Amino acid sequence: MQVQDFLNIEAASKKVKAMTENQHTLSLLTALTGTGKTTVAAQYLIQNCHDEKARVTFFVTDQKKNFPTEPLKKEIARQLNVPITSEKVEREFYRRVGVLYSLADEAKNLLDPLNRIPDYFRRQENFEVTFNKVKRRIRIFVQNRITMSFVEN
Repeated sequence: MQVQDFLNIEAASKKVKAMTENQHTLSLLTALTGTGKTTVAAQYLIQNCHDEKARVTFFVTDQKKNFPTEPLKKEIARQLNVPITSEKVEREFYRRVGVLYSLADEAKNLLDPLNRIPDYFRRQENFEVTFNKVKRRIRIFVQNRITMSFVEN
């Protein structure tokens, strides 16, 4: 699999748009594991998607490790002409990229918020007690969801 494969899909998509009144198309790529879909998709996004401001591209994967975060941030840093460690890169990345987390992942994110909670709130009376109650309830909720998914399958 190569970037040209994605360009061919895009060209076919544009032909469909030209033949119909519908200005929206959906291309879905499926291929066997190990064929290079993720690597090539990341290269394609980096090389081509910044050209069209109105383009909306969805990169869907069930494995977070497959999402090309670092290459995309490097490209944004190059475009902005700033170091990849710049706060501008982080802001621009999250302006361009939306991440949808699973319920279990979002709950895990909620369980590790101390470093994201402003000092003002952490200094409030009863913060620790309230925070620990919420953590316990989220853990129970996540555990019940995991148990239910095993029962359903």
